[in-house]
Amino acid sequence: MTADPFTSFDLEPRIRANVARAGITQPTPIQAAAIPHLLQGRDLVGQARTGSGKTLAFVLPLLQRLDRMARGVQALILTPTRELAEQIARVIADTALDTGVRTALVYGGVGYGTQIRDLERGAQIVVGTPGRVLDLAGTGRLRVTGVRMLILDEADMMLDIGMAPQVEQIVATLPVERQTALFSATIPEWIDRLVRRHLRNPVRVEIDAGPEGLPDIDHEIWIVPSAVKAEAVARLIAEPAATSTIVFGRTRYGVEGLARKLTRLGHRVACLQGGMAQPARTRVLERFAAGDVGVLVATNVAARGLDISHVGLVVNHDVPDDADMFTHRTGRTGRMGRAGRSVTLVSAAELNNLRGIERMLKRKLPRRYWDEIAPDAPVGATGAALGLRSTAGEASGGREADAFVRTLPGESLSGRGPERSLPRRSGGGSRDARRARRPGPMPFSPQPA
Repeated sequence: MTADPFTSFDLEPRIRANVARAGITQPTPIQAAAIPHLLQGRDLVGQARTGSGKTLAFVLPLLQRLDRMARGVQALILTPTRELAEQIARVIADTALDTGVRTALVYGGVGYGTQIRDLERGAQIVVGTPGRVLDLAGTGRLRVTGVRMLILDEADMMLDIGMAPQVEQIVATLPVERQTALFSATIPEWIDRLVRRHLRNPVRVEIDAGPEGLPDIDHEIWIVPSAVKAEAVARLIAEPAATSTIVFGRTRYGVEGLARKLTRLGHRVACLQGGMAQPARTRVLERFAAGDVGVLVATNVAARGLDISHVGLVVNHDVPDDADMFTHRTGRTGRMGRAGRSVTLVSAAELNNLRGIERMLKRKLPRRYWDEIAPDAPVGATGAALGLRSTAGEASGGREADAFVRTLPGESLSGRGPERSLPRRSGGGSRDARRARRPGPMPFSPQPA
């Protein structure tokens, strides 16, 4: 290996110097595998886990192959979220320093003025979300007739959040003679069809693909009563070795409430959820990236697109819906080969969901129980400050429920056998008695992120 491993790639000296200036000394596996093919102009399908360094894997060849003297859009990068688009634009800015490359960043939720000015100034690379790209192309502000390179980043997420029709519409308007690279953590059926229709004899690169490829993250499961989850989070972020932390919750209202509780306990906390205006989201991320706040409480809007290297701990306050989201959430730590830790808080009611995730991961995650974590104080001083009730019975009940779920017929990591859930309580008694046992109305209706 030479002193500068990037010299093995056919990159001009200025680009290599910018890579070195950014402190990047070794290509990651996805970079080493993908960059040579992309430099040759080959179409490529890259499947790699989050945090693998795939952004640089397509940015470097793209910069090398641009015609610097030509005006107009030559490369289009589609990505599902504003945060991802901003991250990619930052990587381009760092690696294209002093090359004269012009970039336009386009996404929704903000005004058109700056984006249109960047396009009119002769942007050669456009990084954007599908909706805003379609809007600008429809008004003639963004001309795609000169696009020679198309990058589809986080393609499975674009599918998950309903962007597939927009992506198809954009791809159909591009010149047929182009290079296309698609990067995705998973390859569902829609992506496979997209590849067959729109990529030409693509090279396939698969590096640590799938949820099981997370060797640098120490995963833990804490079986805790639902009422003490806030205390469990507070204990985690108060540990002496605690570092920058992201806490994921399910709903907008839930993360806002948890952020308020942690703030009352004296922690420096910021909240990020999908209902926030883009300028507010940007300010929160800038404060967290700069270390001004130590804890970010967020919905799934932060599960992708955050590339902040100092995140040492991810806490799932609520169990994710599936293994893919588990992977994307926990992948916010352990970035680029660094060590990381994730703790998922699981109540008795969430155990079946956890088991489904473990079957998809094909691995059993180590467990700890609340009566072991807090043996002398089922609620504890922190919980008292939060107004939590005693939950000693539920703590032991969580252990019993966990043991029960593990013994259900067909419960195995291979996923064979029928799916079974915990038995439901008998609905005996009179109609009036059953009505009296029903829970009262919720104070709000949970909203998805």
